[in-house]
Amino acid sequence: FWGVGCAVCQKEVPALQALEKAHAGRLRVFHVCTDEPDVKAAQQVLDKSAPGAVAHVEANDLGLARYQVQALPTVWLVGPDGGAIGKSGGAKDWTAEPQAQLLARWLPPAK
Repeated sequence: FWGVGCAVCQKEVPALQALEKAHAGRLRVFHVCTDEPDVKAAQQVLDKSAPGAVAHVEANDLGLARYQVQALPTVWLVGPDGGAIGKSGGAKDWTAEPQAQLLARWLPPAK
């Protein structure tokens, strides 16, 4: 979950996009914008920091409540079975060793 008015989000989005590319076919990132209901406007902002990423919008706040979004950015890790692995609020360095180890533990094997 990210916001067009969130400077920290704009810095983290490219790292998440790079992570998705590095684990192509094994990791999917959904960029859900929380503060812009117009998907076209959200996409324009996302294109500046992560060209090629697809913006989704949170239009009714149900996702924010369900996924307990209280800070931006918020990242939920969801396993291949659809179950929640964990949640991260605030900026993280997704290239750091602790995050790399966590992902290695939960990602399906490379083909």
